[in-house]
Amino acid sequence: MEKNTDLFGNEIKKKTYKSATEKELINYDKALFSERLERLKFVKKHNPKGYSMFGDMEFVFTFSEIQQCYVNGHFIATIVLSQSFLEKLLDIHLSKKGFEKVTKYGLEKMIKVAVKRKYSTPKSIRTSQ
Repeated sequence: MEKNTDLFGNEIKKKTYKSATEKELINYDKALFSERLERLKFVKKHNPKGYSMFGDMEFVFTFSEIQQCYVNGHFIATIVLSQSFLEKLLDIHLSKKGFEKVTKYGLEKMIKVAVKRKYSTPKSIRTSQ
């Protein structure tokens, strides 16, 4: 068996110890693996199949990051990013309908306009909040 050596011919020994930080992360991963796996299965099951997401990179990355936050159990971050994502969707929709000015006043104003113009119903908005 050939030994691994550096440029000077010295034997390179394999690292056989783990730092406390490495051990902490390994234990954390082991403890939460099954929960994360179940959440990942849920995400994969409910993701639209056969669709591609188009838009600016912020939009695409936000959708991906929402999923990653959920899978890893960062639920507050999941909610905050989801609100941002929905706000962006509503912004795009209202802008296409000629309401660009409304999009500058935030999500609450956009929801009111969308409901008033019947682009969305109060029930569907409550469901998504």
